[in-house]
Amino acid sequence: MNTSCDRRISASAMVSPGHVHGAMEESPRRACGKGERLGLGSLDNNEREKKRMQQNGGFRPGKKWPQFLAASLATMASICAGSVMGWTSQALPYLQKPTNIVEESDASNFTVIGTSSAAVRNVSEVSVFLDKNGAVTEGVTPIEASWIGSLAPLGALVGALPAGHVANSIGRKKLLLLLIVPYLVGWSLIFAAGKSAPLIFTARFISGIALGTGSVIAPIYCEEIAEVRIRGALGIFFDLQVSNGILFVYIVGAYLSYLWLCITSAIIPVVFFLTFIWIPESPIYLASKGKIKEAEKSLYWLRGARYIKDYDIKPELEYIQKFVLQTAKESPSQETASKDTIIRIILILKYISKCVFTSYKSPTTKAVKIVACLMMIRQLCGINAVTFYTVDIFKGAGSTLSPSEATIIVGIAEVLATYVSPFLVERAGRRILLLFSGAKMAVCHLILVVYFYLKQIDVSTKTFDWLPLLCLAMFVVAFNLGFGSLPFVMMAELVPNESKNWASGLAVSVNWIIMFTVTNLFEVTIKNLGTMITFALFCGMCTVGTVVVAFIVPETKGKTREEIQLELMER
Repeated sequence: MNTSCDRRISASAMVSPGHVHGAMEESPRRACGKGERLGLGSLDNNEREKKRMQQNGGFRPGKKWPQFLAASLATMASICAGSVMGWTSQALPYLQKPTNIVEESDASNFTVIGTSSAAVRNVSEVSVFLDKNGAVTEGVTPIEASWIGSLAPLGALVGALPAGHVANSIGRKKLLLLLIVPYLVGWSLIFAAGKSAPLIFTARFISGIALGTGSVIAPIYCEEIAEVRIRGALGIFFDLQVSNGILFVYIVGAYLSYLWLCITSAIIPVVFFLTFIWIPESPIYLASKGKIKEAEKSLYWLRGARYIKDYDIKPELEYIQKFVLQTAKESPSQETASKDTIIRIILILKYISKCVFTSYKSPTTKAVKIVACLMMIRQLCGINAVTFYTVDIFKGAGSTLSPSEATIIVGIAEVLATYVSPFLVERAGRRILLLFSGAKMAVCHLILVVYFYLKQIDVSTKTFDWLPLLCLAMFVVAFNLGFGSLPFVMMAELVPNESKNWASGLAVSVNWIIMFTVTNLFEVTIKNLGTMITFALFCGMCTVGTVVVAFIVPETKGKTREEIQLELMER
């Protein structure tokens, strides 16, 4: 009987060598006694426990809610980003060149035209600005409007490139908290700007710096605090919170004044700072700095160890220490002991050039190329052209709903899809969701192309006035189920820890470069090529992107960091 029991214990120890702990660390005699007393029920419990540990990289699972709470509060920085991105959709119709047309039935509701953004509901085109002397002044021109839309992505590029390096120096949490400064400066400048395009340009660029920095650091933080079993679900939080921020400004901009749209957007960074400051730093970052006691406290809180009887975090902490030591040996920063910032920058640029311009076949190079492709597809599908200019698109489509109402519906669809995404990503996997997302977006664009073609040749589309709304709603659903969040999830999963300080910034910078280009050229393309051709180009990009995913993107669901790196080496 004892021999049989010893075989069972030996088998359980083979589940994950070096990682078995907690409930599985019972002595042979005690475990055998339990098996004798409880019989098959105990064996079933052991099997379930072993399965849960296998799904969690060999570690005993902790509580999920502390990790979800930490990720939710960290990605409130993404709500700030979403408010910056969605602001243009509601603000540009208000800011643009005046036409001085007011519906008579609603004109009595407003004493000063141009000071209320309820204009989206009641004024067909918000017409004028009034200066301090009460004189009528013009709004921004179409070219200025395109720069207002695209300068945030340009600022995001500037913020993204050094973000990983800065986060490695001062910490993920501290850098995220510091984002309150550029966000508040940006919104303050918008308050003061009035009709001044240069001030609005400056505000958008500064806000964009915070946006880009957060887009690099928030996914890294979520990945580093997460257990293997929920890593994908937490990775979705970045895009989920961006969608929440966009929907927030859609609703506020439709029903409150332009001033209150800006004020409420400025409140979000303050709430983020006051709530996230209580959440612990990433244990991986703390371990990388030799702060083992602090890393232990962070891991203890994140795993909810105080709420689980006999929970032992030491095996996972030891694994993190080994992981950090291994990645430190492979880190490019080890090639020089110099503290000269210029030398460090040259070193980073050397690795970037090696990654981009040579046939270097390391896992890091492959990871960066895969993530860069995903970021390119993410923007070339046209999502931010739709986000920034939703109101204008619905005006051009002749939808029966008001542009603001249609915009809110699209925003709700986007948020709902993003809420569903965490439940799918750990079941269906990353790769299949990306394939589905790309194919469905292409179909939605194709239907819109046909719709706009029929309008172009003067075929009556009154029967199908609901079609643009349906297509754009389905488009944002497809986007958020796949390309909305998964490129950031895979960036955190694929890029080795020793290269995250430059590789993540490089990959995200690709996202912002393409986003700047698309948003800056969207209105020009619509004007010169027409709506039909513009959406046909987006359709083609989605089709090509789906093919690219099929050929180069690996599946990472349920795999540890080491398994992912081994797979990249073998590809």
